[in-house]
Amino acid sequence: MVHSLEQHHGVSEGWGIPLGGLVWPRPYFPTRAERALVISQSLPGWAIAGAHTAGWVWTGMGYPSPWAVLRQEYPGLSPLERSAWRARLHSPRHQRLEQLGPLRVLDPQSCATDILLHTANIDAGATQLLFLHPSSSSPMLQLEGRRASVAQHQHAEKICQRWRWLRKTYLDITR
Repeated sequence: MVHSLEQHHGVSEGWGIPLGGLVWPRPYFPTRAERALVISQSLPGWAIAGAHTAGWVWTGMGYPSPWAVLRQEYPGLSPLERSAWRARLHSPRHQRLEQLGPLRVLDPQSCATDILLHTANIDAGATQLLFLHPSSSSPMLQLEGRRASVAQHQHAEKICQRWRWLRKTYLDITR
């Protein structure tokens, strides 16, 4: 997304906040509805926010980019658009959606599973899971019944190890 000189000036003057490639043109952190709005303005109309992008909308933790998007099977997207966005196919059987303003986004439980399977940044994934999965049971339970590669399971376990460390270290947030 290209930002205007005015937006950059607003950030430097304290009137805006940089959000990992986006600029929020207000001096306060956006609410959930405002995060959904700013994401919807950056994604194509067919896109469904998934993984850490959806996690950012729900929690405000981490960054929304690089974009993690899903697409419906029908109508099909052009091969160019599919490759430009690297959109994964939405699985209605395993992933439930919610509508937050103009944005279609994975619901919190589906988002937690998607973070475990498709978020590269271990710290951001664990932090988002801290708020999406507040119970003391391991988020790995989210993966029961889901097909995933050995590498995905190993990466998900690393995210869960960091999640456990965060829960133990930051008791004030996890009560």
